[in-house]
Amino acid sequence: NTEFTDGDTGMKEVRRTTLPVVEMAKSNEEFRQVLWTGDHTQLVLMAIPEGGEIGGEVHEGHDQLLYFVSGEGEATIGEAKVPVMAG
Repeated sequence: NTEFTDGDTGMKEVRRTTLPVVEMAKSNEEFRQVLWTGDHTQLVLMAIPEGGEIGGEVHEGHDQLLYFVSGEGEATIGEAKVPVMAG
């Protein structure tokens, strides 16, 4: 692993050649852990506590993929409220 702090955001990032993302997500205890940042993409692990929320986020010009490894909840995407669960 190589860890460094992104000068623009001040967020710590972890770099690996191959990332076992699901296993890393299951063992993650940090609310937000940035693994990798590209020009239009960012890979972030989040551990959201039961009853917690992340608040509204806007990602102009970037795609966002949400993948849940455990638990269930509700995501608001635009005007739609969508149930979410592992997988």
